[in-house]
Amino acid sequence: MTARPVSELVDFVEAWVAENPGGVSPEEVVRQREYKWFGVMMRARFVRVPADGTWGPKTPAHFVAAPGDEETDVVAALNFVIRCHLRAFGPAAAEDVASWIAWNITPVRVALERMDGLVRFADETGRVLYDLPEAPRPDPDVPAPVRLLPWFDSTLLAYAPKRRTRILPEQFRDIVYVKANGQLKPTFLVDGMVAGMWSIEVSKGAATLTLKPLQQLSALVRKELVTEAESMLAFCQPGARSHHVELA
Repeated sequence: MTARPVSELVDFVEAWVAENPGGVSPEEVVRQREYKWFGVMMRARFVRVPADGTWGPKTPAHFVAAPGDEETDVVAALNFVIRCHLRAFGPAAAEDVASWIAWNITPVRVALERMDGLVRFADETGRVLYDLPEAPRPDPDVPAPVRLLPWFDSTLLAYAPKRRTRILPEQFRDIVYVKANGQLKPTFLVDGMVAGMWSIEVSKGAATLTLKPLQQLSALVRKELVTEAESMLAFCQPGARSHHVELA
């Protein structure tokens, strides 16, 4: 399976449009050309892959055909992705699942109500929350270890926007999520809540990971963060000449 650059996909789409007059409305053609048919690449059966096999901030966009049969059972696919969400992020409500998969809430709610074997809870507002019976549900008093989350991590997008305060404090939302360009910055969690951000810079072979807390941290937490950051930096930049962690 050959990865194709954006330019080749654009040429293919333009050739198809020319050979199939009326297949796409003139207004839509104009709109798509403005964005180099990027909307088609995001919606069609394509998977984005790194050109050289390694992801990075400047990795050129290449695409391959998505695996699987052309004909998909929509109901089965919806049930599958709902279970994927619950396995990772449950308990969750219908609007949480719908937001994460960018799907209409009505079919998601119907699928959840019909799905066999799910356990149900109610949150403080009376919303129905669903989960898999075998999913872990630790006691609220169980301490959560510090963790570094990457760019666009699904954990911060797993719930409906108004419900994300269960992991992202409201006062940090506009710092972590940049509305102007849709960027979701890398963050770190302390006791299961966003408590700061982090970034990596490489200069002359030296890799530096900088931790930027958004709140006061204890000496023990700071030590745990540095240890976790050292592991993350070694993973992200294995070929660097040296590795440094800075806690701002």
